[in-house]
Amino acid sequence: MKTPILATYGLNQSLAEITDSDIKNLDVLYIAFGYIDNGHLSMADLPNIDKISHIKSVNKDLKLILSLRSDEKLELQASAATKERRELLAKECKEVLIKYDLDGIDVDWEFPTANGILTEKQDHTALLKELREMLNSIPSKKCYLSIAAGTTQWYLDCIEIDISEKYLDFVNLMTYDMNSNCKYTVHHACVYKTDTDVTSEGSAEENIELFVKAGVPKEKIIIGAAFYGRQWKNVENDERHGFLVLTDHKSDYAPEYSELKANYINKNGFIRYYDDVAQAPYLYDGSTFITYDDEQSLVAKCKMVKELGIAGIMSWQYSADANHELISVMAKSLKD
Repeated sequence: MKTPILATYGLNQSLAEITDSDIKNLDVLYIAFGYIDNGHLSMADLPNIDKISHIKSVNKDLKLILSLRSDEKLELQASAATKERRELLAKECKEVLIKYDLDGIDVDWEFPTANGILTEKQDHTALLKELREMLNSIPSKKCYLSIAAGTTQWYLDCIEIDISEKYLDFVNLMTYDMNSNCKYTVHHACVYKTDTDVTSEGSAEENIELFVKAGVPKEKIIIGAAFYGRQWKNVENDERHGFLVLTDHKSDYAPEYSELKANYINKNGFIRYYDDVAQAPYLYDGSTFITYDDEQSLVAKCKMVKELGIAGIMSWQYSADANHELISVMAKSLKD
């Protein structure tokens, strides 16, 4: 049986920090991000792009994929809005891929139609079609196209997945930040739904099922792991140690995994608990509730990836694990 794909998103600093051991363990490195600046693809946020020559020398089979991100200026959306702009973006992407010998494009558009412009649903599909045709025109190599996909039916209603999936090699489900807008203290990256879950965004398992029903082949689905946490503060204590408590506010970001391990997990008043049903850890100190992924939950996610036969698992994002512990845990779990 083929070992599932192990991928991670890496920001600019990740290109300089990534270890040779992790390079050897990874199948895909999503390089984040290429932005659109005044209508043109900009690599200005990636000054460490020259580090990829070393990365390639360590693992010639590692696929390096440039991730395009929409930002507050909405220039990616604008570049998808007309045929001429889509063609220009595809042309500039091709030039960058050839220049740096990259292996594909990932589109992290968060999220089509979310700003009320309903035509973005079709623009998203048209952009993927244009990029697919461009990638197919690059000679002598297989080039990949993926999207960073939101979760739940809400996201599926924002795009035309039944049409666009045929252009895609991978659909990267962002099975993190789930339930982050909920006022209940819940898991943000759980593997399975907890038996008393009150939330609407569910779990990795439920979202895999949802996307398969929507027409995405399971062989194209990659789920996400969180190298960071979400937190609710001023949470009343109860018999569940702060879990499933109704608050008056949504969550915000908690520290990244390295800081959680150094200063929070069973330290400074925080106690680690584990939901055996949802396969998700959480921390509580009597006031602050933190949900996150750790070694135990990542092993459970990798086990589910193998059991369901989906394409693989990715993480957001590499440099949040400054001690370089989690990629090796995931690699071992996928191979066992």
